[in-house]
Amino acid sequence: MRVLLVRHAEPLSAGRLDHELAPSDEENALSDEGQRQSQALGRMLEAGDFDRAEFHCSPIRRAQDTFLIATKDRGRIACIDSRLAELRLNMVPMRTMAQVRAEQIEAYMAPESSVHSSESVVDHKARVSQFFDEVINPRRQDSRTLVIVAHGGTIEHLLGCFIGSLPSALTSYFTAMPCCAYHELANVAPVPGRCVWRLDRVSALVR
Repeated sequence: MRVLLVRHAEPLSAGRLDHELAPSDEENALSDEGQRQSQALGRMLEAGDFDRAEFHCSPIRRAQDTFLIATKDRGRIACIDSRLAELRLNMVPMRTMAQVRAEQIEAYMAPESSVHSSESVVDHKARVSQFFDEVINPRRQDSRTLVIVAHGGTIEHLLGCFIGSLPSALTSYFTAMPCCAYHELANVAPVPGRCVWRLDRVSALVR
């Protein structure tokens, strides 16, 4: 079995300054750079023999737009699964980007609390774990490929399911990123017979 975990491409919110208003999930489409990233993802999928892959996607716009642009004219259909959505923050109108980023950091630093969100990080991990148990685990022994288009926090929880880490482990390496620039592949945890990789940064050369 092969699993490709894809974080959505760069959204419009990545270019917003701290004092600017945060867009809602419905308003937060991909930026021009995000659209280019999605097109590049499509070329990678085409070159990587993903013709028979099974796609699963978060219902949130930035993830769906990433999938739709990457698979445009390729006739691919994704299973939209709400369990792949990002941590659900309380979307209070007229909040600035600085407020949203601060609340996100606080949520991850206190994984059992839901002060700034409609669910805690532990709750988020629980629904992602349910997806893992029902969608990924039953396919572990077959030869199919799964492509999962989701969000940073969701992907961290999926990796946690693979390597058996607790939600609190997120607090040791969670970093607030002002944009979607994840660069350099880092080996998270070598497991006997398996290698788990986390995409941290993308260098200019890769782009």
